[in-house]
Amino acid sequence: MQNFSVIIPVYELESPDFLSDAISSIINQSRVPDEIIVVVDGSIGAELNNVIENLTDNNNNVIVIRLKQSMGPGAARHAGILKSKNNIVALMDSDDISRSYRFEKELDILIKENVDVVGGWIEEFNSIPGDLNQLRITPKRHERIVLFGKWRMPVNHVTLVFKKEAYFSAGGYKSIHYAEDFDLISRMLSIGIKFHNVQKVLVDVHVGNEMHNRRRGISFLTAELRVFSGMYSSGYINIWQYICNIIIRLLIRLLPSKIMSYLYIILFRKDTRISSN
Repeated sequence: MQNFSVIIPVYELESPDFLSDAISSIINQSRVPDEIIVVVDGSIGAELNNVIENLTDNNNNVIVIRLKQSMGPGAARHAGILKSKNNIVALMDSDDISRSYRFEKELDILIKENVDVVGGWIEEFNSIPGDLNQLRITPKRHERIVLFGKWRMPVNHVTLVFKKEAYFSAGGYKSIHYAEDFDLISRMLSIGIKFHNVQKVLVDVHVGNEMHNRRRGISFLTAELRVFSGMYSSGYINIWQYICNIIIRLLIRLLPSKIMSYLYIILFRKDTRISSN
């Protein structure tokens, strides 16, 4: 049986209730991690600290890392990965809920399919899981993931389980605020790291009302363009794919929030009510 570590960053604006639910979903898995690393990204309030202290008091497999100042999710995850004792690492956000079978399914595929990174689908929610009826689905096999990744994020980052040597061989997280996840995955794909996506929802992801506002504007656009520039420099995409990606991002990221939100749902999300029929 493979041992593995879960990395969960926590920052000051997180809801204590969401964090508590996220932690509960980790410790109630059908395949429980033997190490949980909580990375406190800067200073946090008393309520969040109480949730973390309750976790450490009731579980002897928890390590808490406290960063003196907020470094962002990529740097926080990197600190946790460096501290982890196991070769296999799972990612988790502090406001999401992993379904009880998540780690069991991912670890099984990681070994049986001889791949380096395993992810899966997510279902997005606002207040309670299932309230938006929105899935983000991703392709199953590595070859399709490589093609998908030339245009947009081919995995759901919060669902990932991976081998640490794959992470370090790609150089780990870089300082590209808003796009550090996409940047890491594109670098992994460009050097031949093998991927697989479980064709099932593994994590319920809290998106809130402001998700699409966070994904527009000059800052987000600039971050994405840096990623595509790196993809072109590495040879992962050609010049025409690079130019097309720039044009598409210029059009999408500068749209009014309501229009962009509508396009996201229509083009990039699947309705659970349709998919269940």
